Amino acid sequence: MTRARNTVMRNALWSFVGLAVPMLLAVALMPLLIARLGGERFGLLTIIWGGIGYFSLFDLGLGRALTHQVSLRMAQGRGETIDALVASGATTLLLLGALAGVLVGAVTPWLVSAVFAVPSAYHGEAVGSFLILAASLPCVLVSAGLIGVLEGLQRFQTIALIRVPLGASSFLLPASLSLVTSSLEVLTLGLAAVRFVVLIVLVVMFRKALFVRGNRRGLGVHDARELLRFGGWITVSNVVGPILVYFDRFFIGAISGLTAVGFYVTPQEIVSRLSVIPQAVMAALVPAMTAEISKDLRGAEVLARSSGRVIVLTMLPLTLLVAFFAEELLSWWISPEFAKHSAPVAKILAAGMLVNTFARVPFISIQSVGRADLTAKIHLAELLPYLAMLVSAVREYGVIGAAAVWLARALVDMWLLCWAMASVTPALGRSARNSAVLGALAVPALLFAAQVESFAGRALILVVVTLVVVYAMLRELRPAISLIGAQP
Repeated sequence: MTRARNTVMRNALWSFVGLAVPMLLAVALMPLLIARLGGERFGLLTIIWGGIGYFSLFDLGLGRALTHQVSLRMAQGRGETIDALVASGATTLLLLGALAGVLVGAVTPWLVSAVFAVPSAYHGEAVGSFLILAASLPCVLVSAGLIGVLEGLQRFQTIALIRVPLGASSFLLPASLSLVTSSLEVLTLGLAAVRFVVLIVLVVMFRKALFVRGNRRGLGVHDARELLRFGGWITVSNVVGPILVYFDRFFIGAISGLTAVGFYVTPQEIVSRLSVIPQAVMAALVPAMTAEISKDLRGAEVLARSSGRVIVLTMLPLTLLVAFFAEELLSWWISPEFAKHSAPVAKILAAGMLVNTFARVPFISIQSVGRADLTAKIHLAELLPYLAMLVSAVREYGVIGAAAVWLARALVDMWLLCWAMASVTPALGRSARNSAVLGALAVPALLFAAQVESFAGRALILVVVTLVVVYAMLRELRPAISLIGAQP
């Protein structure tokens, strides 16, 4: 149990490196890109970046399905079946990528003219760039699937060594090319070339699995069907999730106007960036939890409790910082007038992010049992009530109402996931109940503390909490830090 916990923490640190380094480069290089490309071309470049991520939905959840199946089979001692599984998954993803490329290419003129309303002066560049993006989708999907296999094998150091240069090139390459050309097609072609190189590297790593040398089973239809069944429910969550997270800004814009959108989206983006740490822990927790649940429920319970502590401890001072000093930070960054409207929203959203932190481990635990259908059904059940409440709250209370509804949905989502976690795996019931109670208590505690008027008082609370968190985290992570650089 201790070994599994330490492995998760070490893998989470590597995963964090793979996510954080590209993010820091993005912050550093975006001003240069804006200056060299201009607002319109930079806006199109951000759409292309987003398209690479959003069009990955065409993988039908096979990346996460491969992670689940590989970790499960390794835990069950069925490692000899993984070669055929990887070959089946990669072949399926290649076909899905080709289909996605054809579909995106076919609708490109409509996307450019109708959806994104690209000015006529940039129409040709935008069409060419989207066609290049469409052609790169097979590389994107197959690479994502093979990285999912590495996650299942818990090779997070290797993943970080791939993701850091890949993520860095997404910003370094356009920034470098922008010094000699402003052509968006050239920049997109460079990004596509990097994706192709990454795919070649992964194919070389997995050449035995992809070509199934010596494996008589070949490309198994059963493996593909099993992956698609699990991945299909992952896709439902991946489609509904962005609606639950991002559709509030569209309702605010339609009902309250674009100025109100700015008051809401700015703190929302700040708060959402805090989730890079929970994402790193979750990525590492998926294969480990799958393996522990399949062989040792007591070990799974210890793993869930320890991972939950790390996520909450990490997020607590960060969300407190936003909730305590939202007005001061926004006044300094943008303006006092902007902060007057936006700071209350930031406080509520920070509370919602902290609540969401308590839901992370239940979400992963449910999927690790193989019940991706349950998390998808929970998201589907939340969708219509959330949208109805959102419309009503925005009409009545504006951006404050939208933030309050988002917080309420985060609470309901956490309770439902904790209930589902206890139902499908009773051995994890204690962890689920603790998360549900502590998550509910965190909201009034954080919002009440944020009302302290004295700047010094808020600063003192934050310092004390941070010191306690640092001490607790050092105790939790010391064994994992000592293992940095070792492969499992």
